Amino acid sequence: RHLETLLIQLRAFNEEKEEISRKLKTVVRQVSSLHKEHDETFSKYKEARQQVKQMETATITARNDVLKFHGQFAHKQVECEQLRAQINWMSTDLKEKQKALWSMVSLTDGQPGATGRPAQMSGVGDDQANTLSFSKQEVPRHQFCLAPPLVPLSTDVFLRPGRKVSLEQLKSPDLDTFSLDSADMLCLIEDMFREFQLFERLDIPLSVFRAFLVSVHSKYRSNPFHNFHHAFCVCQMMFVVLSSGVASRVLPLDVLVLLLSAICHDLDHPGLNNGFLIASKSPLAMIYNDQSVLENYHTTTMFSVLAHPETDLFLRHTPENKRELRQRFIKCVVSTDMGKHFAILRETDRLDEVDTSDEGEMQLLLNLLLKCCDVSNEVRPFHVSRRWAQNLLDEFFAQGDLEAELGIPVTPFMDRTQVKMPKTQVNFIDGILLPLFSATVRLVPELAFLVDRLQENRARWAGMMEEDEGERQVEVDTSQVAVYRAGGDGPPAAPHQGPRTPENSPGPGGQTQTLAAKYLGGVEEALNAVGDSSPASAESPRSQGADAPNEQAP
Repeated sequence: RHLETLLIQLRAFNEEKEEISRKLKTVVRQVSSLHKEHDETFSKYKEARQQVKQMETATITARNDVLKFHGQFAHKQVECEQLRAQINWMSTDLKEKQKALWSMVSLTDGQPGATGRPAQMSGVGDDQANTLSFSKQEVPRHQFCLAPPLVPLSTDVFLRPGRKVSLEQLKSPDLDTFSLDSADMLCLIEDMFREFQLFERLDIPLSVFRAFLVSVHSKYRSNPFHNFHHAFCVCQMMFVVLSSGVASRVLPLDVLVLLLSAICHDLDHPGLNNGFLIASKSPLAMIYNDQSVLENYHTTTMFSVLAHPETDLFLRHTPENKRELRQRFIKCVVSTDMGKHFAILRETDRLDEVDTSDEGEMQLLLNLLLKCCDVSNEVRPFHVSRRWAQNLLDEFFAQGDLEAELGIPVTPFMDRTQVKMPKTQVNFIDGILLPLFSATVRLVPELAFLVDRLQENRARWAGMMEEDEGERQVEVDTSQVAVYRAGGDGPPAAPHQGPRTPENSPGPGGQTQTLAAKYLGGVEEALNAVGDSSPASAESPRSQGADAPNEQAP
């Protein structure tokens, strides 16, 4: 019985074993099926992931293409608007406008199409003051502007992908800025501010900064030389100077002042110098009492931009900080007046090094740095500096032609019949640039490389001047200057000269000869001061009582 019981239990155990075996086989089959499904699913997942990656790459490429095309379209649209504006401006009757401007001096009062009370422009020798009227909210405009203003850009230009110039190229004086357009320059100025972390360190909102730059760009005119391109070149050279180690010697606030002064130092320049504005009794000359007329106007124009909340870079600054920035900016920009050039050099002669704790010496250093950058074209590659020299002469000659038409004595270095570029550049380098850069390098030795480049370019200009020695040149000799000083009948006419024209006419009543004597005398005295070894003898024309312009440039 016991054996039968064991057999029954064994039989039951076998049945359970077979049942478990069947279930195990079923589970194995299910697991195999799941593994197969998993492999198929994972394969589909890999394919889908690959497709997603491809779609992401295509999306990024498409987005970049859209941004690129958008930037190109915006740039072309701006170019079209600029060309359209220039064509419209040039198609007007220039002769009638010039006659109206010569007979009446008026100022815009800020309202579209409105003008201030007319102020009759009397003769050059008349002492009667002109009547002025303009809005307090609007900056007074010039009555003589040879070039139209630029067409305003949009802040969309900052969305242009990529940069034509790397940061290292931006830190080099060898950068050829003629390969850049206005949009490129605006973006690179933003890069300069980013490099010195000015947005974070001085709490300047990026959107406000961009709006400010676009507004500043729109206030420059399309002059041959004093344009936004020139302002960018000055700013880029200041970036070169600061990147050479100067930034570590000054405060972040000073870096901001230097860069902003470089950008805005010629804001709304009319393409005419202080001497012309004074001689023509311009309203600007009377507003600023013939003292650094354009330089004061440039600062006023900049602060008119900062007066709007959407373009106020210092909106988050304290009133004390704003006053300090304002004073530093004004002093820097006014120092670019060439009438103050020799006085600044004499002030520099007493220093061997700059005391960073002395506010006056630090301001002098800032002035020197801005002045060097303002006339730094001659430290760029020669093909670049030569092109800028030609642009400057084109602007000077346009003023000389206007002076001749108005009966104002033609400024000697703006007379297209007498000026020769190589000789002018050599004299400018010897008389102005080398003393200025040498004085600056004495205080900032890190900038010695700029003097080396200046010497190289001077040698190139000197070689060109020697080549021109054999060619026929028209020059004013000392005897002619003496005749002009004496108020005589002017220099003897050369055999090849034809009938008198506005360029060579002496003017009625000998008045032109008398004023020309003062102009030429002032230039000769300034050049003598440059060549004099004694700094005390280097007086500007205005300090010697001449009625000449208070700036001497080639």
